[in-house]
Amino acid sequence: MSKCPRCGKERVIVSSHDEMISKSKITYTQTICPDPECQKVVEKNLKNDEKKRAVLKDEQEKRLLQRLAAKKVLNIS
Repeated sequence: MSKCPRCGKERVIVSSHDEMISKSKITYTQTICPDPECQKVVEKNLKNDEKKRAVLKDEQEKRLLQRLAAKKVLNIS
């Protein structure tokens, strides 16, 4: 079993299901912290991290497009 990253308590299984991919059986298990207040904080932190990753990805893509555009300008000249 896994432990909560915030409080260290043993996490509780909420749901689990199996899926066959090719000839492999994959088991998906969702777990949460038994402390509802702690779980709310964990979920909030996960959402914030997801937003940060999205912003970083957008910035990275913009920089890539800028580099490609600058490279095309240099190659045309």
